[in-house]
Amino acid sequence: TPVEITDRISEEKALDCLWWDVRSIEKQLNSMLKVNLTQCQFDALISFCYNCGCEALRTSTLLKVINEHRTDVPVEKAFIMWNKEDGSKDGKDNDGDGLIDEPNEKRVSNGLDNRRRSEAHLFLHGSLLYFNT
Repeated sequence: TPVEITDRISEEKALDCLWWDVRSIEKQLNSMLKVNLTQCQFDALISFCYNCGCEALRTSTLLKVINEHRTDVPVEKAFIMWNKEDGSKDGKDNDGDGLIDEPNEKRVSNGLDNRRRSEAHLFLHGSLLYFNT
């Protein structure tokens, strides 16, 4: 149902909603994976899917790198590919093609860059590290 900024729910209800979302992502992720992962690697992909959506992962280079054991693209780089946000209304030429505010123009988001770097670190090193750039 649509959520309004003034809506309130209990902490228990919020946790129920979170667990429902995570369980749904978990099922979808399990259906996409062709390899065994550590718990930390799986958790990093849960975080990615929670933020970007499972369909984004399904068609991503990131999933191909993991499932196919590809070495041509480092896992960290495959995570970082997802650090962009809409830049079509900021008055800048974000992609360097000379056009300002063109449809679908993307720009690097510091927040998304930090999140992807944290997910990549969890995937590769088994520990959570928060980045702040």
